[in-house]
Amino acid sequence: MSQQPHVAAFLTLLGDLNKYVTTSPNNTPPPYVVVHPSMPWKHDEALCGARSFVDNEIQTTCVGLTTEQTQFYAALVRDRVEGERPLIAGQRTGFIRNEYSQPARPDRDVSPVVVYAVDGWSFTSSPA
Repeated sequence: MSQQPHVAAFLTLLGDLNKYVTTSPNNTPPPYVVVHPSMPWKHDEALCGARSFVDNEIQTTCVGLTTEQTQFYAALVRDRVEGERPLIAGQRTGFIRNEYSQPARPDRDVSPVVVYAVDGWSFTSSPA
């Protein structure tokens, strides 16, 4: 099964970073980023019900062995996506913006302990 277009466009922006969608394989060595996409949210603005734009939301979880490594990887993600316009065939897209950020913190539920940081991203798209 192929990925949703907004997910594929976001992953393209991440380039060569170690990245996974929804979950990482067991025993994946950090650092890496897990991309958690939501389903696009359609908005109707015309009385006739014509779709005028879609909100696309994606959460990233950066994982590292230390706080510094996790923060560095989160900064790489930010540098690659924030303020960019993802390319989706047949769509006009807005700039990616950061909607929320959670600081790096240890995950003691796994062994060995890793550190993770979460960011939420969004952008709009509409038919070209």
